[in-house]
Amino acid sequence: MFSKITHALSQRLNLPGVDRLHDKIIKLDHHLMQFYHNHHDEFLRSNYLHYTSWIIGTLETWTLLHLLGMPVGVLDALMIEALIFLAKGLGFFIPGSLGVYEGGSILLFQVLHLDGGLGLAFTMLKRAREIVIGLMGWLFVSVKFSFKLSDVPEAARQED
Repeated sequence: MFSKITHALSQRLNLPGVDRLHDKIIKLDHHLMQFYHNHHDEFLRSNYLHYTSWIIGTLETWTLLHLLGMPVGVLDALMIEALIFLAKGLGFFIPGSLGVYEGGSILLFQVLHLDGGLGLAFTMLKRAREIVIGLMGWLFVSVKFSFKLSDVPEAARQED
């Protein structure tokens, strides 16, 4: 796939740098073909889980907007979810996309002629959900992997 695209680009746009990468691109194509052939089931499961989570996120968006008094259709909720996912992804270099996520949501809601404050409230509810689920995960891991002080050897307890 990539070798055909780069070949077409080099022919039409006369890009000399693309020809130098042609061998590496052919190796990439070969590697991808082997991956899809050898790991077909894993690839399908991965895609199934990805799109299932996207549908669940869309339903969450739809539900939250209805709770905030902004009835939207499911397709509108899918569009909002996809564009907010993009805004959050643009801030990948910032931990938690703090600020980028919120600002992107406000901007998106304003572009869609919705209330920007609604966008911020919506984002805060999604953040609250992330915090609650994160705390539940932290609590689970803490309980699951906690140990009693009696399990620590005496020599290690005396070092403290």
